[in-house]
Amino acid sequence: MDQYLTIATFNDREPADRIANRLREAGFNADVFDESAAQKWLLLNISPKAHMRVRVDKDDGERAMEQLRQWDGQDSAMSEAVKCPQCSSSRIEYPQFSRRTLMSAFPAALAAAGVIEKDYYCEACSFTWNPDEKAEPKRDILGWEEGTSVP
Repeated sequence: MDQYLTIATFNDREPADRIANRLREAGFNADVFDESAAQKWLLLNISPKAHMRVRVDKDDGERAMEQLRQWDGQDSAMSEAVKCPQCSSSRIEYPQFSRRTLMSAFPAALAAAGVIEKDYYCEACSFTWNPDEKAEPKRDILGWEEGTSVP
């Protein structure tokens, strides 16, 4: 894959492999990218999180994400994915520092020293949250959890 898009992120290899296999069976060119070594050595993160990335060709990204939403609605296929509490996307990075620039090494070193917190980062909506805190669900104008309906 020359240009790829992460469409799902997991903490463990097995559920990532299951989703990638299912995508391949559905005709997508999918793979699992293990980012744990990069998190350990480049970002000084001893305990990798959200390091198993299911990727597809960039041109098939939207179609593959729609397929995942459909499967998740049918059989909770994405139940083990790391999801954004704001928008429910599974396009997550941990820690929140970019892997694309050398300047990321400075904040990563500060995080390793405990000066800066390591947070999850949603690539879809740019929301960040602490992995150790339970995030509040997105609420509507009345303060009800979005998606709540009155019977």
